[in-house]
Formats: sequence, structure tokens, C-alpha cells
Amino acid sequence: MNNINIEDIKIANCYDYILLVLIKYYNYPCELYYLNLFYTQYITESSSKLSEMLTRNCPVESTVFIQKQYGVNIKYKDDIKEIKNQDIKKNIEIGHWFCIWIDAYYCRWTKFYEKQHWGHMCLILDRDNGLNQYLCIDVFYNEVGYINISYSDFEKYSKGYSEIVFNEPLELSSSHIIKILKNDILVSNERQIYEDYIKRIERISKSLNNEINEIVNIDSSMLLIKLKWISADKKLFSNGLKYIEFETGIRINDKIYLLLSVAEEKWMNLHNYVIKSILTKNIAINKVVNIFSDIYKLDVETNRLLQDVVKG
Repeated sequence: MNNINIEDIKIANCYDYILLVLIKYYNYPCELYYLNLFYTQYITESSSKLSEMLTRNCPVESTVFIQKQYGVNIKYKDDIKEIKNQDIKKNIEIGHWFCIWIDAYYCRWTKFYEKQHWGHMCLILDRDNGLNQYLCIDVFYNEVGYINISYSDFEKYSKGYSEIVFNEPLELSSSHIIKILKNDILVSNERQIYEDYIKRIERISKSLNNEINEIVNIDSSMLLIKLKWISADKKLFSNGLKYIEFETGIRINDKIYLLLSVAEEKWMNLHNYVIKSILTKNIAINKVVNIFSDIYKLDVETNRLLQDVVKG
């Protein structure tokens, strides 16, 4: 398992990374999963900080998507005591995996250790009742290798666990892909894109300047990491489109790839400008607003062109 390497998703989050590593482990096409990475709503209502409001396609949506496209069943369990009754190795043999949800703040091998509270996942490979610990692997930090997490740390810092059960994936076909794009990917009402854009403008005007001044560590900054993830998602979605174009013959307008490439660049421009602002302790909110405005226009045009694809 720790020999599996997926170079082009190194900056995806741990949830996507685990799902993709398992997909590759079973020799299923990873590229189909990348279709899950086109989204236009980047803001939640959960906080006053942009770093906490900014979001990628959420785990709930990713779970629904992977269940549909790969025949995978995923269940979240918040009662961590239930896992003690499971035979980990035997379950893995039949495609039944377990993942620990744990706060990265307490994970010594991560860059967030004692710096940033952040939900994190590790795959459980076995357990040792004699030593009272789980043998895990953190595929997001693949170079770390195997990790031992004691029962006590698991109970103290864990936020629960997930069960991931792999079955046979659905057969890839043109009609199936069109259905995925139409029902699971595209935004049918452009008003949704506009409303999310307005939220972004309101939030950054209120909070971003203060938030920039509070960032003390660039490497573990939640805001910077999320900006980088969103940028990368544009490229990965583009890779997913190229895959279905090659496999099914569905024609994708070349302009869509161009728009996604420009959007990827815009998000990285924002990422780099925020770094500059952290170092100078000064940020021009109007510049950030202009970048978000450009991204909004790109999202609208990309969505319209993708609508044309499904109309075919």
C-alpha cells in the first residue's frame, strides 16, 4: 500500500488522497474521480474567517460521488469503540477498510503538529492488542511509512472513523458520463454561482485584512493550503475530462481546457499574493476582489460550455 504513488494529487486533501489511493489499489480509473473536482461554490457560512469558510467540494459530496461511480459504500461512525470489535486484516482481505479521523494538531509526523487544528485521516492496516495500538499508514505523507497510534491517543484525539467497502465499479459509457456531468457536476442555475461570488466579496472585505496579520506560519496556513488545493482541482478536473474524451469519444470544447487553465492560474495568483501580503503585513482588498471577479466569470463560462457538452 505504501508503494502506491499518485504524483499529480500530492496537494489534494487527505480524504481525497485515501479514496484515490484505494481506487488505484484496485486498478480502477482514478481519472473518473477527478470529475468530482469541478465546483463553483467556495464559501460556507461556518465562520467569520475566510480560511475556515473557504471550501473545496465537501467530503459529503465526494462520498456520494464515489458511491455512485465506483460502487463504494462509505459510512462514518462517531462511536470509536465499535472499531475494537473488528478484525482489521480479515476485513481488508474482502475490501473492507477502516480510516481514523484524527486532529492533525496531535500528529507528530505532519506539518500541522502543535501548530494548526485540522481534521486528518489515516488508513488502519492492523491492530496490536498486546501493545494497545493500531498500525496505520498515512498515505498523504507516504514517505513517513507505517505509524503506530495508541488506543489511548485514538480515543483522546480521534473524531471518529470511516468504513470504506469496495465493490465492483459501474461500467464506463458515454451515456453514463453525460449523466454524471449533468446530474452531479454542473450548476443548473447560474444564480447559485453569482450568490456564492457575492458572499466571497462580502467576507473578504470584512475579515481578510485581520486574518492576514494573524498568520504566523506560511507552511501550515489553512488559507494558503486551501487556495493551493482549489487551484490544483482545476487541473485535475481537466485531466478527468481528457480521460473521458479519450475513453468514450465525448467531444470536449478546447476552450473549456483553456478556461480551466486560466482559473488554475488565477487561484495560484491569489495564493501567491496572500503570501506577499503576509510578509509585507499589507493587503489591497480591491486586488483580491478583482481576482475573485475574474474567477466568477471563468466559472460561469466554463459551466455554460459544459452544459453544451451534455446537450450534445
